[in-house]
Amino acid sequence: MSILLLVLKWLGLLILIIIGIILLLIAIILFFPGFYKGNYQHDEGSSDTKLFFHFKWIFSLIEVYYKLENGKKVFYYKVFGKLNPPIRLSAIKKKLKKHLNIGSNKPQATRASAIRKTMDKKTQTWKEWLNDILEDLRDVMHPKTLSILFKELSYLLKHWAPTKINARFNFSAGDPANTGMSFGVISLFPGLYKKGIQWNADFESDKPYFNGQANFRGRVQFFYFFKFLFVLAYEEDTQDLLSLIEEIDNV
Repeated sequence: MSILLLVLKWLGLLILIIIGIILLLIAIILFFPGFYKGNYQHDEGSSDTKLFFHFKWIFSLIEVYYKLENGKKVFYYKVFGKLNPPIRLSAIKKKLKKHLNIGSNKPQATRASAIRKTMDKKTQTWKEWLNDILEDLRDVMHPKTLSILFKELSYLLKHWAPTKINARFNFSAGDPANTGMSFGVISLFPGLYKKGIQWNADFESDKPYFNGQANFRGRVQFFYFFKFLFVLAYEEDTQDLLSLIEEIDNV
């Protein structure tokens, strides 16, 4: 009898240790911060955009790199200091599409074509353009669902936004009135003109352009990301939205 109790005692301790390790791993995944840094550059008169992004997590045990230069995208990562072969982003997109069961269907293709036409219109003001796109989205998703998704996305971006940034951007919409309206839209989002970010609007240029450079760094916690995914999975209209986005990309 004493042997049986001893076995049960050690078995219980083993189970508690395993549960403790699992809870510790979950806590690390959800709350252990990861750190990122990057830089962006788009020179005046150049059509080439340069972007570099580096993310490290758990004391650099896991590192992710992304580089965009001369139109070429490179994505690779390190695990325990071992460099893994570059990953094609198209392959990731294909796997996600298959996993989420996003496929083409006629109703969504029709909606996607309509939204693409709206996005490509040149004669509208930015307010009319945005309102038309929102109207098309309301045909796919309930307004309440859209409101929840925008709220959760804003919450996620708020906590993942760079904690330090040094940026300078120059732009023109090709017309003083449109440039002024564009500058007004930027002013509606405080995060776009926080300390360290400088916007220079060119009211004299008759050609639209955008250039600038930025250096940034910040930290992330995956708790906010999983919370956002949970909301996406809970909302019934999310699948329709994902299918619509895929169709728009294919139009």
